[in-house]
Amino acid sequence: MTTPRASSVRSLAALGPGLIFAGTSVGVSHLVQSARAGTDWGLALWVFILLALVLKYPPFRFGPVWSAATGKSLLEGYRRLGPWTLWLFAVLTVLTMFAVQAAVTIVTSALLHGQLERLGMPSPGIPWLNGLLLASCAGMLLYGGYVWLDRLTKILVPFFTLLTVVATAVVLPRVWSDPGPLLPSMMTLEQVSTIAFIAALIGWMPTAVDISAWQSLWVLARGRSQNQRLSVGEVVFDFNVGYVATGVLAFCFLILGAAMASTGAEFPATATAYPGFFIDLYATTIGPWAGWVVSAAALAVMVSTTVAVLDGFPRVLSVLVQRFTSPETEDGFSVAPEGGERSTWYVRGMVLLAGGALVLLQVLSNAFLLVVDVATVASFLTAPVLALLNHRVVTSAAMPEAHRLSPAMRWYSLLSVLCLSAFAVFYVVLRIYSWVA
Repeated sequence: MTTPRASSVRSLAALGPGLIFAGTSVGVSHLVQSARAGTDWGLALWVFILLALVLKYPPFRFGPVWSAATGKSLLEGYRRLGPWTLWLFAVLTVLTMFAVQAAVTIVTSALLHGQLERLGMPSPGIPWLNGLLLASCAGMLLYGGYVWLDRLTKILVPFFTLLTVVATAVVLPRVWSDPGPLLPSMMTLEQVSTIAFIAALIGWMPTAVDISAWQSLWVLARGRSQNQRLSVGEVVFDFNVGYVATGVLAFCFLILGAAMASTGAEFPATATAYPGFFIDLYATTIGPWAGWVVSAAALAVMVSTTVAVLDGFPRVLSVLVQRFTSPETEDGFSVAPEGGERSTWYVRGMVLLAGGALVLLQVLSNAFLLVVDVATVASFLTAPVLALLNHRVVTSAAMPEAHRLSPAMRWYSLLSVLCLSAFAVFYVVLRIYSWVA
């Protein structure tokens, strides 16, 4: 018989994929988009952050739960729905992966560039740092694999979360004394630029829905590292911890951005100007010492985000290739990973991803916010499709009966798909209207 204490200890030991999810999420969506929302609109866009977090919870949760319940990847779940689902997922992945990797890379390089300048060390410039950063992250993954990714995230995410919560607590009384509008006005919402930003904000809040497939693969990798499959209860606990953390931090950065706006600061439009703005978020609230500490912590978290993205897409591409040719016939946690860190297709996918991201960054070298917005809007438009696929997987006959959705969760998931679809259609219609007009 398992005692409550033993169960709690095992749940804590199972933490890993959920924290990696948090480390992946607490990147561009938080450090850039949430802070930008606070700087430009005060607290008015909080409702859209909350809406995104609520609506995206089911599709994100379904990926790791499916893998824990079946021992197979979410991509195997897609394959069982029909080969067309794999092709659709592959197309959506290829359409977004270069922009996503480019966005997290340029933010990380910008923070690294700023850190080098503050230390009085020469910087080769952001374009060179982009290449060096991707090469270093690739080397770490090929050498250490999932285990290193897991360990890195467990150190960095809690530390950065603590510092951010402290900074928010310091500025919250000042912001709350004069919060400004708590909802955007109808006049503001009638502006196409505002709608475009809200789409970008929701697109990566807390992150892109396709990361649910990465989550399922990370759950299997975690099981292999422990030589035992994680239970559904452990996986749900792990995921909820990561998801709540990303939500709390999203609101923290919104508040910090609003605090910066009260000082007259404007969100920077270039990558080189971003580090100074970001450090001021903390230095002006906690004290000058915090700028140094947080800059290092933020850089470390963004490195973990860059590593996670550089791992996630190739891992998915590698397993996709396998699923196009054959089903998963073995228990996913106990066999050698077809999408493992040293498989041929994993390496090829990593080279393709890094190369494509560098090309995109070179083409858009002077458009920092454009790179971010392209990636986040693309994720916004693909979210309803992926949410529907995830819903169909966990409601299929392949899902073990003991872990099938409750009626409430089923309706919650359908509402999520419906709302995300309505938002995407509204955005597309609005953009077409603005171009025609």
